[in-house]
Amino acid sequence: MNIQKTAFVVVIAGLAGCTNKQLYQGMMQNRQHACLQELPQDQEACFKRYEMSFEEYQQIRQQAQQQVETAKPEKQ
Repeated sequence: MNIQKTAFVVVIAGLAGCTNKQLYQGMMQNRQHACLQELPQDQEACFKRYEMSFEEYQQIRQQAQQQVETAKPEKQ
């Protein structure tokens, strides 16, 4: 899926009042659907790239945010 389609999905979902989890799941479904356009021998690897649950994603995201926060120099 190209960037324009992804942006459109995010905007529409945001206007509809979707939660972050719903947005994440919708984007993952779109990406998984795009895997069907891959060659048959490449589809399995494509699907594996997009099987992370929202909870796993959220945990990784929080860890990354914490690393950024601890790496920031203190303002004086």
